Amino acid sequence: MEYSSFCSALLLLTNFDFKTVKDAFLQEQKNCQLCAADSALALSSALKVSTPAKPSSQSVVCEFCNIKGHTEAQCFKRCDARESILKQ
Repeated sequence: MEYSSFCSALLLLTNFDFKTVKDAFLQEQKNCQLCAADSALALSSALKVSTPAKPSSQSVVCEFCNIKGHTEAQCFKRCDARESILKQ
């Protein structure tokens, strides 16, 4: 963590006694905790927005055989047809 700004602010205090400095440190700690919580929340929200949901296997329809549950790249009928063509 970067405390240079906090240290500079401490030097500007008009009353530089133990209680004032202690209160300043406690407030800084609370601010850091709030910032960390806000950052975690923002990161969590960003990941939810940027990560597309995977379609369920039942919503996927193969473009080769028109059967639900798999894609054309996973289609056994397509693989069989391709092998049959290559053999000819």
